[in-house]
Amino acid sequence: MILDEIVKIIEKSFNEAGYKESIKVKKSNRLDLCDYQCDDSFRLSKIYKKSPIEIASDVVLKINSIDNFSEYFDKVDFVSPGFINIKLSDLFINSALNKMIMNDDFNIKKCLNLTYILDYGGANIAKPLHVGHLRTAIIGESIKRILNFKGCNTIADTHLGDYGLQIGEVIYGFLKDNMSLDDITIEYLDHIYPKMSNLCKNDDNVLKECALITKKLQEGNLEYQKIWKKICEVSIKDVKRLYDYLSVSFDLWQGESDAYPYIDDLTKILKEKNLLKESEGALVIDVKDINDTKEFPPLIFKKSNGAYLYGTTDLATIYSRLKYKPNYILYITDLRQSLHFEQVFRASRLAFDNFDINLKHLGYGTVNGSDGKPFRTRSGDA
Repeated sequence: MILDEIVKIIEKSFNEAGYKESIKVKKSNRLDLCDYQCDDSFRLSKIYKKSPIEIASDVVLKINSIDNFSEYFDKVDFVSPGFINIKLSDLFINSALNKMIMNDDFNIKKCLNLTYILDYGGANIAKPLHVGHLRTAIIGESIKRILNFKGCNTIADTHLGDYGLQIGEVIYGFLKDNMSLDDITIEYLDHIYPKMSNLCKNDDNVLKECALITKKLQEGNLEYQKIWKKICEVSIKDVKRLYDYLSVSFDLWQGESDAYPYIDDLTKILKEKNLLKESEGALVIDVKDINDTKEFPPLIFKKSNGAYLYGTTDLATIYSRLKYKPNYILYITDLRQSLHFEQVFRASRLAFDNFDINLKHLGYGTVNGSDGKPFRTRSGDA
């Protein structure tokens, strides 16, 4: 690996300069200036009672005097008050690439016995997919394939949005249209969702009615459950068709609804740990940290009207995934959900004993329309 070779050379130069310590080299935080950097002069200054300037200067002098310098580096220089900036030579980069090409495994380290759960896809039921949905599907699928190539165990879950407000809106529209279940087709869903979404924007009474339908659905209303199952059947069939076309595959086709059986047990755990607090009629989890430099909002676990939110189901989903004993759970969504996932991750660490799963949100940008704003299905023109 490139970094391993660079560390050996830099560490040897530290040792030859009289600093007999292990050192670290990291990717530069200023890639416009250099490829890698070493900041250990600051740490070693306390050990050797010398200034970081003196230590870094000594080491840079040693590095620049090695016989085969140009085989590895284009430039290594000292930057006050003690940074060592490292720019690799094209010769070294080409050599590393050639080694990768000649190796059956591309010289990639294997990560055997590590299990990753990947949460991507995440389509909302009853809403058509559009070009903006390509990113989570393709980025997630690519990461999964890279991990598989490295020898890791992967479990891909599309985690469908199948119990949110959009379902209540579609059910409301379906009932108003006075249609039969057989009339629910993908074409009908493509039409009714944008129509109902826009109506809810302009009519608070309709919005409240849709929210109530969503709540009753979540509570097990039989009539709404029957309509919901038909919506899911039609919508998931079309989502699978599109993902098959894109060669995107999942091990699990679960959604928000699959998290609901775990909410009662999760609530019990949270109550036992005194983590649920009442706030304006809602139940919240305080997830602020002592190191926060600004106010950090709590995770809303249960709304004042008794309904659950994404935070609840995402937390319950993590609880349900404990049975797989994953080392990592990766969430591939756009960056606008960063705060949400940080809230969920913090709540998980508070809620679950001996929690050592590495939770990561791998965020990306948005696919925008001509107005510069992200595509939205509800606008009807995506």
